[in-house]
Amino acid sequence: KSLLEHAAPGAGPGAEAAPFGLHPLLRQFARGKLAAQGSAERRDLAARHARHFAQWLAESEPALRSGQPPEVLHQLEAQLSDCHAAWQQALRQPDLAFVAQATLPLMYYHEARGRRAEGIALFTGAARRLDDGNPQAGATLALLLRALATLHYRAGDAAATIDAAQRGIALARPAGARAALKGCVLNLGLALWQRGQWPEARGHFEEALALARADQDLPGIAAAVGSLAMVAHEAGDLADAETHYGEALRVGRELGSPRAVLTHLNNLAQLMLLAGSRANEALPLIEEGLRLGHAHGITVLRPQFLFALGGARLQRGEHAAARALTQQAIESAGASGEPHVAVEGQAQLARIRLAEGDGPSALEAALAALRAALALDNPPVLLHTLGCLADCLGAHSPQAQALMLWCFVAGHPQAIAADRALAQHRLAAAPAAAPALEQARREAQAAELFPLAQQLALR
Repeated sequence: KSLLEHAAPGAGPGAEAAPFGLHPLLRQFARGKLAAQGSAERRDLAARHARHFAQWLAESEPALRSGQPPEVLHQLEAQLSDCHAAWQQALRQPDLAFVAQATLPLMYYHEARGRRAEGIALFTGAARRLDDGNPQAGATLALLLRALATLHYRAGDAAATIDAAQRGIALARPAGARAALKGCVLNLGLALWQRGQWPEARGHFEEALALARADQDLPGIAAAVGSLAMVAHEAGDLADAETHYGEALRVGRELGSPRAVLTHLNNLAQLMLLAGSRANEALPLIEEGLRLGHAHGITVLRPQFLFALGGARLQRGEHAAARALTQQAIESAGASGEPHVAVEGQAQLARIRLAEGDGPSALEAALAALRAALALDNPPVLLHTLGCLADCLGAHSPQAQALMLWCFVAGHPQAIAADRALAQHRLAAAPAAAPALEQARREAQAAELFPLAQQLALR
């Protein structure tokens, strides 16, 4: 005990989970003693170390998946360097059992903390190491690809998500790797949803739901039901979407899973805000999400909740609060690697500035949103920024370009229903002559999404 030191209370988020440590000089001394051991002894010690952390990670997986209790995230954070050391040791063997036990717990940690780039690097290196044609590695490699698909989706990279998910499915089906298969099918649907390919996304969500029901996997059922609600949401069937979100939220609460509850609180709040007059109903959901995320150390959805809170304040006419919250959302999204939230935040900032009567600043924010959206593989978000830009251009007098953009968004199949409806409303209210509207429709029909957006971004 003379070699160990006790962490002071409140010394950090992991202090209560790992209260003992070594002084750095003693740690250096211990490394020297370890290096002096024979190679067989070092291998044995490394293997024992890896087995210990493999067991600990496997036992922690249910808590990491649900986010309850929150201390488990802190414990993993405190022992992350040991887990990484054990991971590298397992890859050198390779120890497929260790990698299979450790992949999902480490994925849940990196996802919950918003540490996507680190997680992607970790799993990419492991997948390359195992992708050597060894048929015994198929199920483990499928799990690694499921983890990569999840983190790529969270980072907004639809192409990388689709690639990892499709490769994972091809390995998981013949290997009977159910956890990998369910995750890859769901992530493939999410990436297609992100691209606005909603019928294809629905098919994958329905398959994920069938797989989860066959396994009596309640968290998987809630995730698939919530994803189906997202498709209904984008298609404009808000009543159906709300029913599904409500069911998914109920299952998440019954399971005592803060992660699931946070996801469905966010989606339900966003749906209410899209309705345009339900800010007072959305506010309690948003505030609960912010409290729950903070209490459980799950930061992944904080930018979305801040964005939604800004939107709710905007609907209530509280412009200064809406502006401050939206700016926080943009900054939080940048820090945690949520590019689509940063883009939508800039568009919301443009609408706030329009409501405040600051047309030049609104136009500047709308153009910033458009330029950032061009870097994403997300047509619905890009169309959302075009609708916002049209509103800024047509705020005082309906310029010809604003009319054309409203026509373009109103008729585009990849625009979400709420954006199409808003553009149609703007066109109906525009005091433009019939020839001008007809000309705008012809130009819109001839335009293509990305070339049009790139041209406008040069303004």
